[in-house]
Amino acid sequence: MTRPHIGIAMSGGVDSTACALILKKKYRVSGFLMDLDLPSFNEQNERVQWLGDAIGIKIHVVDLRKQFRKLVLDYFTGSYFAGKTPNPCAICNHEIKFGLFMDMIMSTGADYVATGHYARIDDREDDISLKTGLDPHKDQSYFLSRLRPQQLQRVIFPLGSMLKEDTYRLVESHGFTDFRGRESQDVCFFSGTRLADFLADQIHAAPPEGPIVTTAGEEIGRHQGLYRYTIGQRRG
Repeated sequence: MTRPHIGIAMSGGVDSTACALILKKKYRVSGFLMDLDLPSFNEQNERVQWLGDAIGIKIHVVDLRKQFRKLVLDYFTGSYFAGKTPNPCAICNHEIKFGLFMDMIMSTGADYVATGHYARIDDREDDISLKTGLDPHKDQSYFLSRLRPQQLQRVIFPLGSMLKEDTYRLVESHGFTDFRGRESQDVCFFSGTRLADFLADQIHAAPPEGPIVTTAGEEIGRHQGLYRYTIGQRRG
């Protein structure tokens, strides 16, 4: 019997590496990397290709630069400039990673797509649902909450029932000992850059200044563009 073919979304991080190591034991696996036109892509691609060689899986690069700009970056910046606070990861997961990216992976003949998200899928009695990951400190189900049942049916989350520390120990047992301290919590497309600076670069013009006024009409300061602030912000 032919083993199912799993397409793994690879990022170069510990989680997707652990996915590859876990799934390679039971399935035919291939790795896929998104090109989103990020400044760090060349370095990321080298890292993922090296990991693929070390694990023994082929890595494919999927060009989603234009789609990412339109569906995520334009949404993100447009929301801030409209006085709203966007959630780019939720939109990216729904439209890009588990949308266009998944479609590209499935078009290569893969039966399922696997990612390193800390979440679980419950499909008992034909009623599929998304559940929180076992590790309360790493649960990512919130960012996956927009996924449709049709998307969840094609997804595997191998790390959903694991703790983060177990993930580190797993990859280290296979000789990958340089992951600790590499994890980033920033939004990927402005990692290492202040949000306000990133948004200012998107304007391509001087930021619109204006007064900061109390409800009594007293001017208490000046702002450098309302997109720099969110409703309810208490500091910064």
